[in-house]
Amino acid sequence: GIGIGFLIKNIGIGAESIPMGMVLGASYPVFRKGFHKVLATAELSSVQGIGFIIKGGAEYSYHDIGFFRIGYNAIPSINLGLFSKFRFGIGGKYYGANLNYAFLPYGRLGYTHEVNISYNLDRLYKKTKKDEIKPTIKLLADKNIITGVGDKKSIIFTIEAKDESAIRSWEFRIKDKKRNTIFIEKEEELENVRFKLKQIEWAGISQITKRKVEDGKYSAEAKVVDYGGNLAIDTIDEIIVSRSRYAAIIGLSSDVLFKGDRVRIYLVKKPAARQKSWKLIIKNEAGNVVFTQEGRGKFEKFRWNGKDAEGNYLPKGKYKIQVEITFVNNEKTTSNEVWLTFK
Repeated sequence: GIGIGFLIKNIGIGAESIPMGMVLGASYPVFRKGFHKVLATAELSSVQGIGFIIKGGAEYSYHDIGFFRIGYNAIPSINLGLFSKFRFGIGGKYYGANLNYAFLPYGRLGYTHEVNISYNLDRLYKKTKKDEIKPTIKLLADKNIITGVGDKKSIIFTIEAKDESAIRSWEFRIKDKKRNTIFIEKEEELENVRFKLKQIEWAGISQITKRKVEDGKYSAEAKVVDYGGNLAIDTIDEIIVSRSRYAAIIGLSSDVLFKGDRVRIYLVKKPAARQKSWKLIIKNEAGNVVFTQEGRGKFEKFRWNGKDAEGNYLPKGKYKIQVEITFVNNEKTTSNEVWLTFK
């Protein structure tokens, strides 16, 4: 949004006091992406004995920590030489402390330097909120699979973070099966933000290699931290990337099966290649095969009632289900594994 500020400076007494000035300024973010932000600024100054001065400028910041600024004096029209109307500056911010430096050229009159140090006292107020209300975060996805076909070329994640005091930072990561981060977006040192709604689209590309990730299982994680150091995390444990024409992804109608009921095992992603035969394999937690079923042609779905091949109910517990598929060219593939709790 628009930022507005008012400043009175150089209030003094005596014959050699520096002229008093009043400044009214405004800023507006014209670009923001990731860690990069550009602000457009405008300033109207009134200086005793000089009159009104209009200034305009731009500020680039990275990570809301480092800044580069350039400004221009539009009025008065006095030209003192090359760059005399321009102003250049750099700055830095760390935990509420601000250090700013400006180089002010005045053409043939010479140049001067300006340094100021400040601290955001609002941070002291935010710290008092540490143990009162913790932040909350929700992570949602419009789908959990990327196949590279149709509307499954990418996943759109939605992050909703809230804090009654103020959000300091948020972070979103996608990790591979080894828990290595392959994609990240984040913002840090936010100012006066209590609610953050962010959508992130991921097309199965690694930020590290700049290439498509391998087929497999991934996870997504979002976290938020407030100025009191309180942390909230939400995760999506199963994000599947499966672009191969031989890949098969199975799902369950329910991850809990009660005695006397049936669970439907079906293909979430059907292989594009022509199937020759299939084999359903169910194992217990120890890894022992407790049930198999084979068929010819393509696998579409199978209903299982919790019994073994002899028709006896299996013991209560967790069971791992997979499907092996053989294609007409004798290529083979094994689906993802899904876990079912039998009660």
